[in-house]
Amino acid sequence: MEENKDEAIVLCGSVITSTAIVPGSIKVECTDCGISVWLSPASSQLAKQFKKITPLCLSCGSKRMTAAKTTTGKILDMHITKATMDEVNTYIKQNPPGMDEKKGSVILLRTIRGDFPFQAVKAPPGVYEAYVNPHGAVSVIAENGEMLGLKPGEFEWLTKE
Repeated sequence: MEENKDEAIVLCGSVITSTAIVPGSIKVECTDCGISVWLSPASSQLAKQFKKITPLCLSCGSKRMTAAKTTTGKILDMHITKATMDEVNTYIKQNPPGMDEKKGSVILLRTIRGDFPFQAVKAPPGVYEAYVNPHGAVSVIAENGEMLGLKPGEFEWLTKE
């Protein structure tokens, strides 16, 4: 989220691709591209502090960050509010991960980083246990202990169950 005195820019998950939806979230449109996104209760509460809430999908948020850096030389200051973190932590405690199953091992030939806004999550080259969710998405456990989703071409199967 980027804040100024009048506006709160809020990054929101897509209605189409989000599998974890915080209870009480509402569907709104991304201000830039118009796709449906989820606005969480904590983000909705920002209306009490700001004159305007600008919901953006992750793709449009990334584009705005890139444009801001190109234009001003500075990256937009985006952060997660305490209320949003509390909301996410409560959801995770009530809905623990576990639908991903170990399905073999993969090798990464280069360091893989998470997409915006999760670039700090990374896995260096090496062999990893691979986890696959019911939709076929492949993940490994990154060096910080979080799951890191992999894209085709970022890994090779060594063993597959």
